Amino acid sequence: MINSQSNGGVLIGLQYLRFVAALLVVLCHAWQMVPVIGQGDIGSRFEGGAAGVDLFFVISGFIMGYITAQRPVAPSRFMFDRIARIAPPYWAITLLMALVLIFAPSVFRSASFDQATLITSLLFIPWPSKAVPGAAPLLQIGWTLNYEMFFYAIFAISMWISPKRRREIACLIILAFASMQLFWPNRSNDFFQFYSSTIMIEFIYGMAIGLFVDKLKLSNAFIASSLAFSALLFAYAISYEIGRLHQARFLIWGIPSALVVASVISADLKGVVPVRKLPLLLGNSSYALYLTHLFALGGVRKIWPMMPGVIRGSDVFLILAAVAVSLAVGIGFYQFVEKPLVRLAKSAVADATRRKTKVAATLTGGANGPTGEA
Repeated sequence: MINSQSNGGVLIGLQYLRFVAALLVVLCHAWQMVPVIGQGDIGSRFEGGAAGVDLFFVISGFIMGYITAQRPVAPSRFMFDRIARIAPPYWAITLLMALVLIFAPSVFRSASFDQATLITSLLFIPWPSKAVPGAAPLLQIGWTLNYEMFFYAIFAISMWISPKRRREIACLIILAFASMQLFWPNRSNDFFQFYSSTIMIEFIYGMAIGLFVDKLKLSNAFIASSLAFSALLFAYAISYEIGRLHQARFLIWGIPSALVVASVISADLKGVVPVRKLPLLLGNSSYALYLTHLFALGGVRKIWPMMPGVIRGSDVFLILAAVAVSLAVGIGFYQFVEKPLVRLAKSAVADATRRKTKVAATLTGGANGPTGEA
């Protein structure tokens, strides 16, 4: 079992890495504004920033094994806990997205509203999009959350089959889905393409890291070297642009992501990652940053043409402004929306669990007599 570190069991380095992953996605989308409102002096693409998603998937695979090792729970409680953590902020942003698309559709250039997409988005079901090719939710970056929820369901089923072998079983189920591409590689159905994507193998990387990383006795020098090497390899890998569901993505971006995550976790378990308030806040708000940054970028795109010419004349200023506004909105959403919503949702799950336990105890007691004694 992996031992939790200080700071309430939080793996500090992993939180920092979550911010890096979210920032990469923000940069990817911020760069897309350059051909529209920028000058083009720093290039018009940073598609490699999308690899922040690959970091997230590897981290998620590790974290599911980690938290269930620290505090074993029933599969149903596990699933409800994950829904309570992920769904409320996403639902809030999705509903906001629906309102914007209805009343101010010009804010987003590649999104449109329809009821079926809204409903399936709230249910984390991939649905053929009218705005972009393939299956995409109303908040298009939510496609990653559809994979997350699918992975949580697989993990919960694996826990139900065998708590001790939950990770191994989850790996086999994911491989079964991913291998469907080998038998029907040209199947064009959107649902098939989504659920058979090899990108899900990145969850396996994370679970595999959890199985062995705490067993390795690594020196600080080796951990530092491996982190430097994996970071350089990751930087090189994301110089290659690949599609969202490219079947080699789990290799080209996934393996370097896994090496980075493994190196950071090794440093965490070694206890050599310092706690810094600002980076930790950024890490804690990474999910909020990921959810809200399209709104922030939409605001920047609207306001930027009104800025003084000396500022508009440099795309560096555009990217810096995009990141700054995205961070401000993300941190604000985390503090004032995400935290209260998640707190309420988790409290509701805990209350429901306590009521269920009381009912079960009452029924058991009733079978044995008024006092519950045999």
